[in-house]
Amino acid sequence: MIIQSTAAPTKNIGTGEGIHILMGIPTASMPTSGTATLNLAGATQPTFSNGTGAGLGVGTVTSGQLTANFAANTVSTSFSTSYSSGYTYSAGGSGTISGAGMSGTISSYSAGMGPVCYPSACTGSFKGFFAGAGAAYGGFVYKIDVPASFSINGAIAFH
Repeated sequence: MIIQSTAAPTKNIGTGEGIHILMGIPTASMPTSGTATLNLAGATQPTFSNGTGAGLGVGTVTSGQLTANFAANTVSTSFSTSYSSGYTYSAGGSGTISGAGMSGTISSYSAGMGPVCYPSACTGSFKGFFAGAGAAYGGFVYKIDVPASFSINGAIAFH
């Protein structure tokens, strides 16, 4: 069955909101043994599903790492963000590799005394893929859920 629509859905993107996209050609032949540690190559500015992010301000991903264990088909990641309000947050998570794809959970996203994810750490998820010969590159889009308020969204690339 083919379903067609004559009206394209629209979404107005407000200040502090965004759409995060990671593009590349997935690795055709993934490694089946060994490990790799990839470092931050670039990232989108974190944005907020409610447009304000509890006053965090403009965000930047300041560091990040992605570690893959190709024999076990697992990944782990950590990254840090800072905001123009002066708050900084650290994230950590893990997941699985399936083909050239990866997905997992962010088990902690926390700060000292920030306006969100305090006193408890926020959690979230990520989904992405490996690219290049030997899976030399990787990246994912992420969503951090701030309980009962909004989400923080972004994309990160590693090499």
